[in-house]
Amino acid sequence: MITNAGIIIGKYFHEHSHTDIQRIMSINSSAHMHVTLEFLPAMIERKKGHIVNIASAAGMVGNPKMSTYAQASGR
Repeated sequence: MITNAGIIIGKYFHEHSHTDIQRIMSINSSAHMHVTLEFLPAMIERKKGHIVNIASAAGMVGNPKMSTYAQASGR
């Protein structure tokens, strides 16, 4: 299983709403865990499987209008 969830709302930080920030954090951070939780029981039962969670390099690079994305994706 490979997870690579991520959304961007291209705004300067001060232009984001609390709802924007919550949505970005929920999808970019928590989605990987929720998807893994769905597939893991079958992997355990089969005693076989691989999990790869891909994080963005954006957490290590400053990009205009991507502050919330980089925070959530850089884990």
